[in-house]
Amino acid sequence: MDGFLKESQRLNPPGELAFHRVVKHDLTLSDGLLLPKGTHICMASGPISRDPEVIGDPEVFDAYRFIKQNTATSGFVSTGPNNMHFGLGRRFLMEYEFRFSTEQKERPKNLLIGDKIVPNVSMAILIKKRVSDV
Repeated sequence: MDGFLKESQRLNPPGELAFHRVVKHDLTLSDGLLLPKGTHICMASGPISRDPEVIGDPEVFDAYRFIKQNTATSGFVSTGPNNMHFGLGRRFLMEYEFRFSTEQKERPKNLLIGDKIVPNVSMAILIKKRVSDV
C-alpha cells in the first residue's frame, strides 16, 4: 500500500512547488546570488519527481518503485530528495482515512490553480479519523 500511495502522489502531487519561504534578511548564496530580505523562494518539487535523472522511467506508474528501494525513505509517510511534496516531516494526514462517496466510481481529474494541483472541489469525500490497530 505504501508504494502505491507514494507513486500515486509522485504522479499527482498536491502542487508543483514546495517549501515556500520568505527570506528574513539579505542572503548571499555561495555563487554570489543575492536574495534580498522579503524575497519569496520555493523548490520545484513536481519537476524533480518526474526528472529521469532522479527517478528512472518517470512517466511509468510503478506501484513497487519505492518498495524495491527498501530504504528508510521508501514508505509513503517518509520524505526524501525524490518526494518533497509535503515538505519534510509533516505526517499528520496519515491519521485520517479518505474515501470517495459511494456514488463516485472513478477518480476525478485534477484542477490546476496557479502552481497548485488540487482535487475537484465539487466532489464529495468522506474523512474519518483512523482507529489505532494497537
